[in-house]
Amino acid sequence: MQLFNKKNKISDRYFAKLTLSKKQNKKLLSYLTDEEERKSFPNVTFETLEKMMLVFLKECKENQGAIIPKIELVMNQGEKASSENELFLKDFELDENYQNILKPISEAMFNLMPFSAAPFEDKVTYLKLVFESWQESTKLSEEHWPILPDFELDDEEYVEFIIPYYQEHSILEFDTHQASNEQVEKLQKETTKELVEAEAKELEEPEIIEEIVTFIQEIPESNRKKGKLSDQILSGTKANTFQPELITFTPYSFEQIDGTPYYNNQNITEVITRANDEISQFNIKSQLLQEQIFHKKLERFELEQKNKIALEIQSQDQRENLRKQIIDSNRKTLQESVSFETKRINKNKELELLKEQESYKAKVLKINSEAQLALEEKTFSLKQEVKYKTQQEILQALQDETDKLEEQLRSELLNLEQSKKVEAEKISRELKEVVVTQNNALKGYYLEKLPIPPEKLVFKPLDKDKNEEKKSEIEENTVEAGEPP
Repeated sequence: MQLFNKKNKISDRYFAKLTLSKKQNKKLLSYLTDEEERKSFPNVTFETLEKMMLVFLKECKENQGAIIPKIELVMNQGEKASSENELFLKDFELDENYQNILKPISEAMFNLMPFSAAPFEDKVTYLKLVFESWQESTKLSEEHWPILPDFELDDEEYVEFIIPYYQEHSILEFDTHQASNEQVEKLQKETTKELVEAEAKELEEPEIIEEIVTFIQEIPESNRKKGKLSDQILSGTKANTFQPELITFTPYSFEQIDGTPYYNNQNITEVITRANDEISQFNIKSQLLQEQIFHKKLERFELEQKNKIALEIQSQDQRENLRKQIIDSNRKTLQESVSFETKRINKNKELELLKEQESYKAKVLKINSEAQLALEEKTFSLKQEVKYKTQQEILQALQDETDKLEEQLRSELLNLEQSKKVEAEKISRELKEVVVTQNNALKGYYLEKLPIPPEKLVFKPLDKDKNEEKKSEIEENTVEAGEPP
């Protein structure tokens, strides 16, 4: 680690220090126009860091990504800043899959040594402090934070985090979020107002725009299927005809002492009988504990996998986007058609008026009336056609997308069943190793305790019938005592 003794120009609690190549240094320095940022460089705020990432990201298609030699987290200590014992990324590869800097540093914390050896609570607390500093700097919401686990992960697989915002958005939209909410709302209002005024001026019929907007809003949403497939996965609702396979588990047993060679010696026989009773009691408790551990671990594994499947299905659900695209497309078509017909009918009206207005004033009223009626009939006809066409396209598009998602769901659930079988075998092996260890410990205990020479002491498999009777007695006593089985 490295300490920085120069005076700190950045007031944020956490920020970043970049180690770049000469070419990258030159490029980013030319990008920085703010004098304070240039003075602090290569120390940068998270907001400046994300903007710099965008500079590299826009060139990734041509250069096949970029390598940043080192990115260090720096903790603010007043006038001095320190990166000692802080997270860092070495030879960080930036490509088109980049979302924000929080994702790679979180994955480094949980996957890379020495950070991954830290206690779980310390990891989460540290990352949340960094997340908060990043949020204060970038002014972005918590949707841009990676979703951290609620408990310590006990597997050795690589941990990858999901950021909710980027399931539907691109990192290249980062610039649009730099404006404040008031600026965005003001810009939207001004743009909408200009668009409506331009269309009204072109058509010379402002009420037509209002009718079109009202018509689009009236298109029913009842054709959309209720409920999300991801919610059905987590709630256990049957989204299809798939039936999960029931997985059973047979607990492992201890071994009893063989008392056959000592039937002639009543004292030893009684000692062995008491020892076997104790072993039987230990064995029943062990089997009950094995069953609890087996089912809890398998349930936890299934829940984790279902969460992953739900997020994957949700990220690929494009039905609402398809619906909006179809409505927007047909709304534009309707506006263009109404505009065209309005211009055509108004032009015909003017020609007729020029021909007849000198001698037939009464005919002028008739032509105006016919023109208005023709416009209304044509507009009504166009509305009905577009409304029907829109509904049919929405129905078909949603059905196609739903069929595709349900097919993917069936495939994912089948894969989950295979994973459960593998996990069940793994849990069984672990429990077997535990029982073997306990059994060896019991053997050693009774080799020392019993008044029998070790070479004459023989162990044999536990009597299953007696074991079942003892097990039933323990379960009944446990229920009568009010304890869970």
